[in-house]
Amino acid sequence: MRNSIPLYLLTVLVVGSASTYGLWKFQSSLIGKPPTANFTPAEHGQSEVEYNDPDIEKLRDSTKIRPKDRGVWISLARELLSKANQGIIDRQRASLEAVDALRTALDLDPKDAEALILMGDVSFEMQAFTKALDFYKQYLDVRPDDDSTRARYASTMTFLGRADEARQILEGVVERNPSSFQAHAFLALAFAQLGDVEQVKAQGEKALALAPNEEARLRLGTFLQSFEAKLASGELSTGASASGGDASSGETTSEKPSAAGSSGSIQLGEYLAGNPIAGPKIRDFKTEGKTFIVFVQQFPMSAMPPFAKQKFFGGIQNFVKEKGIKDFSQIEFRDVISGKVEGELKLSE
Repeated sequence: MRNSIPLYLLTVLVVGSASTYGLWKFQSSLIGKPPTANFTPAEHGQSEVEYNDPDIEKLRDSTKIRPKDRGVWISLARELLSKANQGIIDRQRASLEAVDALRTALDLDPKDAEALILMGDVSFEMQAFTKALDFYKQYLDVRPDDDSTRARYASTMTFLGRADEARQILEGVVERNPSSFQAHAFLALAFAQLGDVEQVKAQGEKALALAPNEEARLRLGTFLQSFEAKLASGELSTGASASGGDASSGETTSEKPSAAGSSGSIQLGEYLAGNPIAGPKIRDFKTEGKTFIVFVQQFPMSAMPPFAKQKFFGGIQNFVKEKGIKDFSQIEFRDVISGKVEGELKLSE
């Protein structure tokens, strides 16, 4: 039996709060350091920063002497990230400069595998999951046999609400690499978001047996214990699913939901259904007085980076204003299974 559990609830299981940092923290033992800030590298310009670090200064000088040598640019990026990981220099500023250096390397060779994987990792760390997914995919186009990165690619899908796709990829990785702790652990997380309790336990137990160190074993073990405890106490909102791609199955359908009613509700429904962020997660619409209700599945808005949420809500506000829609005073996003309100948007008067 498969139950649906939104990603933000997995976060609560890991750290006991609504912050997604805990789930990233769990993943840090698998794929790298946890994210430290909300920003999208692609939205920032060139970063002029000074660290007074002799190693970094030497590499900067090398980029001026050999600007067409992508290896030098990648070395600069690696040094910046290494110093940031050690706490020697500011992490966000170092990441910005590292992204600039990696962009230059990719301008010189768009298929440079090392630059692509580093860009993927930095983007993931900075919560720019769509960017991370794109860079990982480009890397895998160059290095298709790298199953470790393929598992990382799949885990990024989980953060984007694409847990079933992640599951399929991770099952392939596990089949080829049955002794991979990383793949089994990520698969347990994907099954947790999908709500397949039996598989969470099965994959979790396999991962625990393969844990590379005590920290990873403890972190995963704590997650699994909390998962079972909250299921037993009824704290998790779950709902039975049926096969065939209905609202609780986790599968998206090719047919977009439509909004019946006033002209304003129809326009707003069509706009949201066609939105690249929300559209694939929308299952139905409903109006209650001046509230336009959007029923979504696996769309954990609490896990959205602030800049992404602001951009999403800003786009809706602009559309409503442009179309002169006066029917509603607010839009409410509700989970189709639990009924929980994932997000609210007050519309401008």
